[in-house]
Parts: sequence; C-alpha cells; structure tokens
Amino acid sequence: MGYSEDTISGRISAPEVVEQPCGLYPALHTFSPDYGADDYRDWVEQSNGDPVPAPLVVYVQNEAPGGSLRSGASPAHLNESRVIEHELRLQGRLFDADRPVRQLILTGSIADRWSEDQLYRLVSAIESSFFVNRDSFNSWCACVGDALPSLQRLRLLRALGFNHIRYAPEVRPGEVQDFVRLGEAVQHAQQLGFSKTVVDLRHLRKDQPDTAQTVEALLSEVQPDRIRVFLHEGEDRSAFDAHMMAFGYRNIGMDWYLRDADSWWRSRASDSLNWTLLGYSELKHPDVIGVGPGAMSAVCEFYGINAAQLPGYSACLDDGVLPVAQGTELEDGDVLRREIIAMMLASFCIRVPAIENKWGIRFEHFFARETAALGAFERNNWICRRDDKIEILPRGCRELAQICGVFDGRAGDRPGLVPAAADKRFPQREGAPASPQNTPFDR
Repeated sequence: MGYSEDTISGRISAPEVVEQPCGLYPALHTFSPDYGADDYRDWVEQSNGDPVPAPLVVYVQNEAPGGSLRSGASPAHLNESRVIEHELRLQGRLFDADRPVRQLILTGSIADRWSEDQLYRLVSAIESSFFVNRDSFNSWCACVGDALPSLQRLRLLRALGFNHIRYAPEVRPGEVQDFVRLGEAVQHAQQLGFSKTVVDLRHLRKDQPDTAQTVEALLSEVQPDRIRVFLHEGEDRSAFDAHMMAFGYRNIGMDWYLRDADSWWRSRASDSLNWTLLGYSELKHPDVIGVGPGAMSAVCEFYGINAAQLPGYSACLDDGVLPVAQGTELEDGDVLRREIIAMMLASFCIRVPAIENKWGIRFEHFFARETAALGAFERNNWICRRDDKIEILPRGCRELAQICGVFDGRAGDRPGLVPAAADKRFPQREGAPASPQNTPFDR
C-alpha cells in the first residue's frame, strides 16, 4: 500500500495486504528492534494455551512490495520460494497441530509470476506445516495486483484450492481496452468457480475522468462480487454511493462496495463482522501469520515484522531463526484503544456501556481528551451521540481514519507531534492474559 515510516533501524513498510491507516494499531513508528523472534515465540506459546485458541490466518508475500519482482523474476531471486517454504515450516512447528488455518492469502507477485512447480510446492508446504481443513476454511485468496493472469494460470490457482481472487489494476484514462481485459479476467474467474471476485481500484489516476464514469465502464462489462474504490479528494462521496446503488452495490465502509447478499453484509446485520489487521473479516480476533520478506504478524497483543530485504531474511532462516526484525507489544490501554477502533470500523459506532462494563471505566472520564476532540466531528455531523452509543456517520477511508486517529494513544510518540495525555491506569479486564514476561503495567 505504499505506506512507510522512519524507525530506529531505518525504514520499514507496511505490507500491501495490511490495512492502512486504520488496520494497524499501534502504527509502524512504535515498532522496535528490541522485540524479535523470541518475543514472537513467547506470544505464540501463550496463544496456543488459550482455552479457545484464535483462528489462524496465513498470508504469504515475496519482495514485490519493494519492487524487486513486479517487472519479472530475476536469477538472483530464484531461491525466494525455497526460503519462504523454510519459514512456513518453522512457523508451522510453533502452532499447535489442531489449530486450523481458516484463511490463506497470496500477495506480491506470487500468484502470477511464480512457476507452476513453485506454486505446487508452496501449497504443499502450507498443508504439511499447518492443519488445513478444506471443508471449513474461510477463503483462499490470490491477490494478483495489476496483473491479469492467463486462463491457464487461473485454472491452476483454482485447482490448488483458491476460491477468491483479487485484482488491483492501474486504470488509465480513456483506455476502454483496460476494462475489456479486466472484465474478461473477472468473467473467466467466475466461470472457473471462484466464489469471490474482487476488484480494488486504488490506483485510479488523478487525471482520470469522473470516477463514476470509470467504474461504470467496468460494471458495464462485468459485476465483481466486491469492488473497492478510493475517491480522489474533493469527489462527492454521497453522489458516488448513489451511483453504485444503481448497480446494486452498497458502501459497507472503508471504500468497499458489495451487494446485500454478501456474507460481510450478513455478518454486519448480525453484529458479527470484525475488523482485523487485514481489514474486514468474519473471523474474530485471528492470529495473523505473515510469511515472507517484510511480512507482518499479529499474535495476541504482539506485532512483528520480518526483515524486509531478501538477503537478511534468508540469512536468518539459514540459521534456523525466524526473521522477525522488529516488533511491539500492546499494553492494556492499547488493547482497549484497538478494540474501540475496530468497533468503529466494523459497526460504525462505539457502544459506550459495553466498553465501560468490560473494562471497568467511565468512558467520558477515562477518554476526556478524546471525548472533547470528538466534539469537532459532532459539529461537522460526522458523529451522532445517542444514549447508549456514539454513531459514526462517514463511510470513506479518509474520514474514518481521522475519527479513529482520535483514539491513537501512541500518536504522541511520533516525532513532531504533541504528546497525548497519558493513559489512566485501570484494572486489568477479566480473563485477559498478562504478558508472557511482565504484568500489564510493568512494561
């Protein structure tokens, strides 16, 4: 997603599959090389010991976010698949054998540019390293970026078990053929039995004609199951939402449009839709295992990111060490803030009594600074206070990011920002595990 920040040890970038800026709390500037593979192992052990272990999500990426493989594989990177298989095996040994992988995502350029043999070996490594129950898995998604895979490649992905496919094309102004080719690719995937076809129009150019016309050109060719559209600043969101409704799509939030029959809508209606590191999910609090150079993992209250460059990543694995280069641990105050942010994005509200009862706080007292800051959003009709909740009215990514930013308790750690008021101490919530090494307030 192109998002990066300066850190103690240089620059690290959020993987393209990670939701920015709302999906990662705390943000990358809080990651430190003081946290590494040993801390990750401790948190995995704690997760394994939970009475009801969290569902597992695995995503695999190569160096494509840094640009090394988008223009084609080079001989220097032909061992990439080998070292990624090695990390999969090391990761698999950490997690209890009866914990099923509910979701698998391929990102970078793996699904499109790796050879058939490499893809077969990758899937084999996943199935031999983790418990994969194909009767109960949520989804296997192949993200192909701006590539339009051949029919042969789509058949291979489907044969390997992938049932979701996600395109992120770069749409050029006036290029009708772009939409024709994209439409054909989506139709081929639908005909081959992919249960979800997803189009992510995040690469609309600024010199693009009206976005509604651009999307209409696509929808006149084919209707994907889900479509994400990032409007340019200044475009009328309400008018675009009305335009999408004419095609049968509604805005679920964070610039996602889908139909009423979609499982995300059904989950939203039953109040069981969740927000995770990877965005919307029907899985509740999954442990996310990131595999590959620069991949990010989230296990319980620990976040870690792998060495970003292939040489350093490979060197760790050759030594039999997980390549976790930096990380951060969430204290209880962070977990509470993350819960509020996730609630706003998944349910478009803050259920104040539920937060108060669970955490033993008085919301407006504990979040006095944040409550005052929300006043500006209320005056702009972005939020509406009710007796038992605070409703969030916008649905666009930019607006939601601003509202969520009010609860970024670590924003003051970022250079150049005014430090936020320190969190008030409060009792640890009932049933919450302490850190593997410390109590919540010792860190």
